[in-house]
Amino acid sequence: MDLVEEVIRRRDAARDPAVFISPTPADMLRQAARAVMAGPRDLPLWGIPFAVKDNIDVAGLPSTAACPAFARVPDRSAAAVERLQAAGALVI
Repeated sequence: MDLVEEVIRRRDAARDPAVFISPTPADMLRQAARAVMAGPRDLPLWGIPFAVKDNIDVAGLPSTAACPAFARVPDRSAAAVERLQAAGALVI
């Protein structure tokens, strides 16, 4: 949780939309971290944060491809994102 709080702090301090167009909301990130912590600790990417370009779907986050007019919120993440999350990584 310390790492998640530090990620949130640094990300919020930067507030650069060129870096994070659609950041994972802090509460959603904390919830994901708690879920990872409650599961097995031998996952290969346990607790490692990762960013996703905004043209790759992440369930619940806007996919914009850098064009807000085309924004949509997918119900399901791209396969690559699902695999990273299944390995214990956290979308920031």
